[in-house]
Amino acid sequence: MNNFAAKWLARRFLIGIVLMFMHTLAFANQKIEIDNTVVNYVDVGQGPTVVLIHGLGADLTRFEHNIECLSRHFRVVALDLPGFGDSGKSKVPYNGKYYVDVVEKLRQRLNLGKITLIGNSMGGWLSLLYAQTHNSHLDSLILIAPAFVFGLPERISAAAIISGAKPKTNIQMTQYMQRVLYESDFSDKQIQDNLAKHQTKNRGDGIKQVAYSLQNNEFVFTPLSVTKITHQTLIIHGDSDGIVPVVTSQKLNELLPHSRMIIIEQSGHWPQWENHSVVNPLLLEFLGKKSSP
Repeated sequence: MNNFAAKWLARRFLIGIVLMFMHTLAFANQKIEIDNTVVNYVDVGQGPTVVLIHGLGADLTRFEHNIECLSRHFRVVALDLPGFGDSGKSKVPYNGKYYVDVVEKLRQRLNLGKITLIGNSMGGWLSLLYAQTHNSHLDSLILIAPAFVFGLPERISAAAIISGAKPKTNIQMTQYMQRVLYESDFSDKQIQDNLAKHQTKNRGDGIKQVAYSLQNNEFVFTPLSVTKITHQTLIIHGDSDGIVPVVTSQKLNELLPHSRMIIIEQSGHWPQWENHSVVNPLLLEFLGKKSSP
């Protein structure tokens, strides 16, 4: 077996194993109540604080391959945004402002001090919103395939976002996985199991409310407002992202005054999960730490 084939098989084995447990995390979950809503989170490590924010229809397990690595050097807090994962599904206005308020109140309650935000997909947009409204509490930004920064993509409706992010059948779940991952050859059982877990984690109105809030252009950026965010920023984007085109991050990179962008080859919408062996050293380098073996 040549080296290429061996790497391909190892990659397929890893993806298959992780898909079976993609909603299981090695770190202990904790709970805190913020504005009458239970927020699920993990809090590990010591040092400067890094807060991880997931995307629409996702949860904190999208960072399951990054937390341990980062926690060797930092205090790492990853949360399930309300309406997603194992956090509460209360009747609240799920929109950008609400989520930024949750992150800020979590920062205060846990005495996190100044933080770096790492946001994937919708979490990238929320990280920028936090930078806009809580400048003095933020150190730097890492945006991984940031979505919705300028609102919904042209000719994409809220209904389309809801349908895409909240699959109801095995076929729709297969299409969802094909959009978010570079490697997308899954067994029927993997699809069925992950559909059931995905539906359980997203049983509330989070996806729907966020989608319609974005359709109304609530709390989205203009090119001018982006240029006013002056924090040091790293943008990471997969070259085969089926959710957010690479050009979207390239535009954002041009507008942010202190930003640099890295494109990850053979990667989809979750490069921090799918290509963590490549992404983790980039995170540590940007944050001023050397990667451990």
